[in-house]
Order: sequence, then C-alpha cells, then structure tokens
Amino acid sequence: MKKILMVLSVLLLAVFLISACSQDESEQQDIEENNDQDGVEEADVEEGALDVDVTIPASFYAEELDIDQIEAEADEIGITEVTVNDDGSVTYTMPKSVHDEWLSDYVTEIESTMNELVSSEDFVSIRDITANNDYSSFSVVVDQEVYENSFDGMAAFSLGISGLFYQLMSGANPDDYNVTIDMVDETSGDVFDSIIYPDDMNE
Repeated sequence: MKKILMVLSVLLLAVFLISACSQDESEQQDIEENNDQDGVEEADVEEGALDVDVTIPASFYAEELDIDQIEAEADEIGITEVTVNDDGSVTYTMPKSVHDEWLSDYVTEIESTMNELVSSEDFVSIRDITANNDYSSFSVVVDQEVYENSFDGMAAFSLGISGLFYQLMSGANPDDYNVTIDMVDETSGDVFDSIIYPDDMNE
C-alpha cells in the first residue's frame, strides 16, 4: 500500500507541476491588471502580498528528494520559492494567480476522475459518486454485494488521495486534514462503511 501511495503521490505532484505549465508571460500582465483593479500597488506584489504558501508533507515524496529538480520545475511554472522544512515537508511559495489556476485545473481533474470511476467497466459496483465543495467528503453509491466481492475499494483510495492533495493545495494544515469517504448501499441508502484518510491509509 505504501508503494501505491508513493506512485499516486508522485503522479499528483506531477499534475500540480504540469498543469501550471500552460501559463506564460501573460500571467504577470494579469497580476498587474488585477492589482490595478484591487488598488494594490506593484510594490506589494514584490513583497509577497499576493503570494500563497502550500506545504506538502514528507509522506507525499520518495525518501530521497531531488530538491534541484523540484526547484527547477517549480521555477518554470512560476513558483517563486521552494523550502524543504526540518520535518521533510516541502513548502511552495507562488503567486496567487498560479495557485488559483492550478486549483481550478485540479477541480476539473477530480470531477473527471469521479465520472470515470462511475463509467469504468473496471469498477462494476459503483453507481454514483458525489463530493462536497472542498472535496473533504465523498459519497460513493455502490451495489454493496458486488462491492464487497471485488477490488473496487481502490476507487475509494484514489478519491482519498485526490481529496487530501486538494486539501493541502487549498491551504489545509498538514498536521490536521482529512477526507471522509462514505460507502452507500444503492438499495437501502445506508452508509455501510466510512473510510477516513489519511488515518486509514495503511489499512
């Protein structure tokens, strides 16, 4: 399970780094236009008034961090600073415009994943998936009997990791964040199992 977590974590981090690559020099112009509209002086931007800090826990990385590579990739997409903390976590500092666009792109990715899980022939028990606004809670409607005799539980794991990463990117405290996934029987409408990540990560 830890190996799966590592692979998914790397993929999610890659989504974060790659999705922001579509931004170009027009970002700075957008920032300046927004600053003019909001009455924010350019000096405030330079001092970090519109910067966003996001901290990713050490558990989302391989044991040996290639900080040079991370910094190089981060620089390419507009992340202004990368800090490796004493506990092994990594803090990314970026303009609010970069953060907002990434978060919007990631919402699209999560919604697409939810739809694919429902329509996929690989997860035969899943009938519907819904989530709250900040993806800290998912409701997965399934054929309970089929679910309990399949490997469809991996879908919950995928949703859990996606939700956790969204929480972190939204500014959640890495020491106090979670995602709850309720498994709902389509016939009775009852919740027959609740999975809470990251607490249940290794179970």
